Amino acid sequence: MPRGANHEVPGTRYPVPRPPDRRQCRRRHFQGHVMTSVDVTCAGIAVCDVVVRTVHHPLPLGLLQLVDDLTLVEGGCALRTAKALAGMGVDTTLIAPIGADLFGKVLRRSADSDRLEAQWVEVDANTSSSAILVDTAGERTIFHQIGANRFLTAEHVRRRMKGRFLHVGGALVLPALDGEPLAQLFAHAKQNGMQTSLDVVYNATNEWDLVNAALAHTDLFCPSLAEAQAITGKSSPDAGAAELRRRGVRLAVITDGVNGCWFDCDETRGHIAAIEVDSVDSTGAGDAFTAGVLIGLLRGLPSPQAVRLGAALGALAATTSVTFAGLNDPDEAWRMAGLEVPRR
Repeated sequence: MPRGANHEVPGTRYPVPRPPDRRQCRRRHFQGHVMTSVDVTCAGIAVCDVVVRTVHHPLPLGLLQLVDDLTLVEGGCALRTAKALAGMGVDTTLIAPIGADLFGKVLRRSADSDRLEAQWVEVDANTSSSAILVDTAGERTIFHQIGANRFLTAEHVRRRMKGRFLHVGGALVLPALDGEPLAQLFAHAKQNGMQTSLDVVYNATNEWDLVNAALAHTDLFCPSLAEAQAITGKSSPDAGAAELRRRGVRLAVITDGVNGCWFDCDETRGHIAAIEVDSVDSTGAGDAFTAGVLIGLLRGLPSPQAVRLGAALGALAATTSVTFAGLNDPDEAWRMAGLEVPRR
């Protein structure tokens, strides 16, 4: 990638910030692109998930129900997106709150085992946790306690963020960051040469207006169809993507499971078919999807190809019952997307 002031990546209209000077940071080269020591900062929720499968509906109230498996795994869309990026070879840092409890220790060990740079915000609260019930179709019902994530502020992120992209995962369950503070954080990031990416958590509070202010400063937003419908009021995915664009999002991608995804950006819009896999569990698939699109944009792919890479990475994440265990071959997502495997 040529050096110089902000410039255009072929096929997109995303300004790429000037790489830091060689004396200031380590560099690595990837197909001609100069990559700084950190490419993406993921900030937001880190959660310890208790995943229960397989649950049969309706639940028998007051009775014991036998299940196939009960697993303790790392979760939260900021942490999972960071892990997917790191697993694909992207230098990533995580900013997330954590408590001094057993669940906090689990999250620390998980980040350490993946060699993920984690800048934990230590707070006097229980680490966030969820109980995820997975049914016979692989769909989930999630019971969540916000815990430590309640205390993450824009200032926590502002002091620690670095790289080319700031991805905030967990809007709507980050009470100290949601709303105007998030919009100001994104505006600050863009003023300092970073691009911005947003992920929300669908929940029962219906406080969808809290994300509106940030959309004007958002480069990438990949909500599910249900999330997009709640935010935009549009029933169809293509209309929802167009409405997100009208509100300021530069690349809007709306996912709809086996129906694929719809994208809308400056230069084009369209539909990407879902990649057929034997889906075991959709937990984390959306986070992997977002990671794939981020990787595509970082590599300078045109927007449709970046979205296709996201679809491939999301499909891979759904092929195993342990979060991201299916991402053990970083090249497989590129092959599934029909893209040339990058040189190492």
